[in-house]
Amino acid sequence: ARVDQDLPLRTSAGPYSSSSEVPSSTAKPKKRRPRRARRPDGQDEFPRITNEDMRVAYKREFDRDHQEYKDLQAELDAVNRKLSDVDKELDDLQQGSPQF
Repeated sequence: ARVDQDLPLRTSAGPYSSSSEVPSSTAKPKKRRPRRARRPDGQDEFPRITNEDMRVAYKREFDRDHQEYKDLQAELDAVNRKLSDVDKELDDLQQGSPQF
């Protein structure tokens, strides 16, 4: 049988698809939970909470850090909204125009 070398290889994904463009039939791997950090001496990075004073101190620190995270996330959201607005404005402009 003769094989034409000029013809593209055909797959179910189309004649010019690479194997990386063909969707996988396998499910995404499950995310693994990170292990608790350990110090070089083998002890847990975060000691056990053994009394109410420790719990209150950890809670206060967590709440403070969590609020900082939420504030930073709000700033990022605002920046992303502005970038999206600028992107929409650029889509409305003619490429090569002075405004573009």
